[in-house]
Formats: sequence, structure tokens, C-alpha cells
Amino acid sequence: RDKSVFVIGYRLHTLTVIDAKTGHSFPLVSLLAPAKNHDSHFLPFLVKLAQAMGIDIKLVTADEAYHDKDGPENVDRESGAVFLDGTCTIPMQHVACEAQTHEYKCGAATGECHRSSICTQCRFIQVDRGFFQQIPYGTKSIQQAHKIRKNCERPFNLLKNQTGLETIRVRSQYATMARCTLSSIAVLLIKMAGTRRKKTIVRPQQATLLADAA
Repeated sequence: RDKSVFVIGYRLHTLTVIDAKTGHSFPLVSLLAPAKNHDSHFLPFLVKLAQAMGIDIKLVTADEAYHDKDGPENVDRESGAVFLDGTCTIPMQHVACEAQTHEYKCGAATGECHRSSICTQCRFIQVDRGFFQQIPYGTKSIQQAHKIRKNCERPFNLLKNQTGLETIRVRSQYATMARCTLSSIAVLLIKMAGTRRKKTIVRPQQATLLADAA
């Protein structure tokens, strides 16, 4: 008897655009797919679809589920530190990223490593959808990218909780697609309404009058 684990249902993969200056985020493109397929299969399609719409995407951040399953060798999976080979114990330093390739150099101080005279002291790693995206996981800039990414959690929470997508009581695939489409439109309208809402400005004269009245 086949005892494999099967996942039944659908999963909505959504590309949310974030304005790093204002912090506003908008759900832009979504793909509805069977939940049994790995999330990493759909990220390239979302990115290409957005690019086909004329959107210039500077940086893509995603949950770990969207990462590549297999990464390069001699990389610490917890910290993202890069080592030259299996015998190297000193993390390398990230130099730059050009032509979809990360360049690393030896991070050892003078006289710290006895193998410095016999190794290449540099390493090149191709950009992937895991630890080595446009901003590598082991660099300081990744913390800022993760902070910006938190802005996209609000649209996801609205989709799940306010529009009720976490548990959908429909049967067919077409009904599910229609339900997801309406929910995405609703979230987009909510975000647009919040962005266009005018802030109340208390003028100095009004503040003085309020103080005198108190």
C-alpha cells in the first residue's frame, strides 16, 4: 500500500510589491496551484509575469519555502558563511555581485591562515533563489532587506483573515480561482484606501486654541 504523504487542496502564491521608501505594499500578481507542488517552482513564473507587465523588480525576497533545495557546498546553512573548501575554517568576505555571480575573498588576517600561500583565496558563486540571491544571506544588508520585507505581511494577513482565504468552502477549481480573485481585489482596494487617506494636520493656531479651551 502506498503510504506517501499527499497534500490535497490549493495554495495561492502572491507577489507583493513593496515601496522601500514609504513602506507601502500591494499584492500584484497571484498564481493558484495545487498544494502538492513545491513552492520554489512558482517564484520564477511570478517574477517573469511581473516583468512582462513592465515592472522593474530590484530585489526579490521570499520565504525559505521558495528557496532552492540544493545550495553550493562549503556554506554554513545557519549563518550563510562561505568557506573556500572543506578544510577551510575562516569565513570568506563578500566582495561584489556582477553578472549574476557573487565574488568572495579570503577573510583571514595576515598570518592567521597557514594555507594562504597555497589556496586561491577567492571563490565565485552563482546567484540562486536560496542563500545567494542579489543580496547574500551572510551579509549585513540582508537584515535591512528582511526589515523591508515585513511590510508585505499585512496583505497576506488580510487575504487569510479579513477576506477568509485561509479556509475556503468551495468545491471546484474555478470557484476557488474566483474566490481568490475577489479577495485579491478587496485587499488591493483596502490598501489603496489606506494609502490615499489624508492625515489630520493640527495647525499651530488650532493647537493654541485647544490649549486655551482646556
